[in-house]
Amino acid sequence: MSKCIAVDIDIAFWSDKDLTIDERYFYLYLLTNSEMNPSKTYELSFEKAKKESDMNSEQILKVIDKLVAQEKITYNPLKKEIHILKGINDILMEDNDNGEI
Repeated sequence: MSKCIAVDIDIAFWSDKDLTIDERYFYLYLLTNSEMNPSKTYELSFEKAKKESDMNSEQILKVIDKLVAQEKITYNPLKKEIHILKGINDILMEDNDNGEI
């Protein structure tokens, strides 16, 4: 059984002049990776994030710090837990066999 997610992302996402293209890319990763759930809170695996985003730990932490400063996310370094505050209007998740929502 597959896990599917439909994320309603604000259309102004790509117009955010406060983020570089690399920062937007990683923010999009945070909004849409396989750990995302309706609570918008999940543990971030740095090893998985590095593989999937092709960024190193230093780059990831730098982007996380900037997103925290802009109040787009919160990050608990002890738990390695991300909580999305802004950027998603709605989330629909479904488990199914055919990969469709």
